[in-house]
Amino acid sequence: VYMDAKTEGGYDFLPMLERVKDTLEASTITVANQETMIGGEELGLSSYPSFNSPFEVGDALKAVGVNVVTLANNHTLDRGEAAIQNAINQWETIDMMYTGAYKDQLDRENLRIYETEEDISIAFLSYTYGTNGIPVPEGKDYLVNMIDKDRIAEEVALAKEKADVVTLSLHFGNENERMPNEEQKELVQFAADQGVDIVIGHHPHVLQPMEWVTGKDGHETF
Repeated sequence: VYMDAKTEGGYDFLPMLERVKDTLEASTITVANQETMIGGEELGLSSYPSFNSPFEVGDALKAVGVNVVTLANNHTLDRGEAAIQNAINQWETIDMMYTGAYKDQLDRENLRIYETEEDISIAFLSYTYGTNGIPVPEGKDYLVNMIDKDRIAEEVALAKEKADVVTLSLHFGNENERMPNEEQKELVQFAADQGVDIVIGHHPHVLQPMEWVTGKDGHETF
């Protein structure tokens, strides 16, 4: 994809997104699961199975209406800490809200809350099932949020205090399966019981059904 985007002056991904730009811009908030770190050319661009993309991917997403990127997925650690730090620096440079991977512990503790024009505050949390067997560097858990029920419960409770809506991105499930597995269902039920309002799932690479899940005390989670 980045070879197709190559220009004399860098990379231009905008032509690839032209046909969806109006759709992406039409929603109040558009969230992207950014599954390759935008570590930039200096680290060496790379494709499957260990990804690293140009900074211009971020510029293009910003330009077509993406408001939040979730960075916790099985490719977060593909090119190590350097790619994550480079990517985060770029997201901050273009003023893009990111969640699920952080530059340090202080950054991780800074809850991501998006304020809509209608004055509705929406908290974004993000976690992944794993990182393709690549170990998280010791003492640097902040580099990627792993699915951990205790941490999720703690962060959801904090988010509920500070925001009107709590959105949870979960990188989970089986690739190319059109129905959620039992582990996904159980985890979404857990999220509903914690009072999460919206769960956004990604990883299967195909669409899975949408539904309302009833949590404790009748709380409805989409």
